[in-house]
Amino acid sequence: LEDKHGLRIVLEKKVNVLWAEYTQCQANYNRATEERRALFETLKARDEQSVVEIERQMIRLREINAKIAAAKAKRNRILEEFEEKNTLLREEREKLGIHFMGLKAQINQLHEKQHVKLTKMTIIASDVRKKMDELNKRAEQIIQIGEDCRKLETEEEKVLPFYTSCLSQEEEEKLANEIQDSDDKNVKSVC
Repeated sequence: LEDKHGLRIVLEKKVNVLWAEYTQCQANYNRATEERRALFETLKARDEQSVVEIERQMIRLREINAKIAAAKAKRNRILEEFEEKNTLLREEREKLGIHFMGLKAQINQLHEKQHVKLTKMTIIASDVRKKMDELNKRAEQIIQIGEDCRKLETEEEKVLPFYTSCLSQEEEEKLANEIQDSDDKNVKSVC
């Protein structure tokens, strides 16, 4: 019994020593893990915040991507629209250029024709002026001769200034027509 009792005391001491070691190890473990647990909790809280931030940024990124896609689509639509307009404007510009060149050629031809006509008209006007000067000189000569004849008339001739024609009325008309025709021919030959 005493052996049992001694054994029991030895066992209790060993149990107490083991218990003390266990509590010491548990305290050391708790101290060591407390820092790690605090670090873990901090990292876990940061991770949760990061998850929320990542989710928020993902939503924002989706919105930005949607806006970018919409802007690209709008830009492509505008580019297509303006490419069509630019093509139409280029074609219209080419047509107008061709039309302008045709008009310019017509204007140049018309200018040339008008220049030729003006040159001819100038020459004709010069010829007509010369012819008119000649006719004017002849008329002045005729008037001068008429005045000289008046001076030389006798008193009897002055009383009867108009002599009676020996031509009939038909012959006078025929003569007048011939004179008119010859005058017309002279003017046409000058023109």
